[in-house]
Amino acid sequence: MKIVNGHVHIFDEHCVAEKYIGNKFLQKIVNTYPGPIIKALKFLSITDKKKLAKYAAFIKNENKTMLQNLKELKSHYPFCTKFSVLTINMEGMGAGKVPKSYKRQLNEVVSIKQTSEPILVFYHAVPEMEYCNSLLEEYIKKVQGVKIYPLMGHFPYHPTLMETYQYCSSYSLPVISHCAPINPTHQRDKKYVKEALITSRFPLIPDSDKSLEEMCSNFSHPVHLAFAAREFPTVNFCAAHMGGDVELEKFINRGEIDYLIGKKKKEGKIHDFSWTYWVLKYCLLLPNFYTDISYTFYSDKYQKFLKLLLMHPELKKKILFGTDYYMNKIETLEEDTYYRNLIYTIGKDHFNQIASINQEHFYKYKI
Repeated sequence: MKIVNGHVHIFDEHCVAEKYIGNKFLQKIVNTYPGPIIKALKFLSITDKKKLAKYAAFIKNENKTMLQNLKELKSHYPFCTKFSVLTINMEGMGAGKVPKSYKRQLNEVVSIKQTSEPILVFYHAVPEMEYCNSLLEEYIKKVQGVKIYPLMGHFPYHPTLMETYQYCSSYSLPVISHCAPINPTHQRDKKYVKEALITSRFPLIPDSDKSLEEMCSNFSHPVHLAFAAREFPTVNFCAAHMGGDVELEKFINRGEIDYLIGKKKKEGKIHDFSWTYWVLKYCLLLPNFYTDISYTFYSDKYQKFLKLLLMHPELKKKILFGTDYYMNKIETLEEDTYYRNLIYTIGKDHFNQIASINQEHFYKYKI
């Protein structure tokens, strides 16, 4: 079986903004003594525990290099497996300086690929950075896809990103977008966020002005990505994480699958349905709209529900395998145990569909 893990990360702690957890000094201490410090901080309230957990995942591999992270990941999979490596650019999120420049990070990952490592490199397009498209143009023949992270303060239809998609259309590059709310990797400039939210083409999430994280969640809602997908029908878009585990839980508990497949009818506004509902709805409506299971489907309960989704003749064609390594370590077991449990739960045929057949369609048979 040819496997493509369509959503992984291998970046090291030098790619993380120096004030990611809010305190530069504390972050340096955690970098130096990750294990004991993180365990101690879990019992204190001196920092945001969600941000700490996320940051801990960045460095819990004892500050390994990107190549070492990749080799560890590869060790869990069969020899022929390929990995879509999503680079990350934190230079535009207002969380301080990033020790390793994005161009240097990109150079390192491209260099790793050039040593015949089985990876697909994704360029992170951040419209807040003036070099967003000029740098993409420089690396356009060295990358295999584009990643966007709307939580950093922009809608998927930001004018600069619309230019980015023109490159994607010309070079047949797919786009993967983070699509889940409430995440510590978000824009920290509140004034910038408020100004950017004014440009929304769709209603904002009700009462989403309580915190900066909630405000930033507006940027990542699937309705915005669907607009970009409609504008560029020749570009394949993936709403990563299928809306996230919280939204998936809402989808399951509300029985929204019945509304999705037409067994029941319900009139409502955009925010009367879960994000997962809209992700899957657009998968059915738009030929170039996909989703992946990265991070979200870490539990046996969710994997069993995935099997149910894969029984739908059209949905099964639009779901991609990905684990969000090494972010998934916050919730899951070791990588090999995780994906082998997934195969056991959904079956080899379904796994082949999401890890091979659908990947070929998403990448237009260029993998």
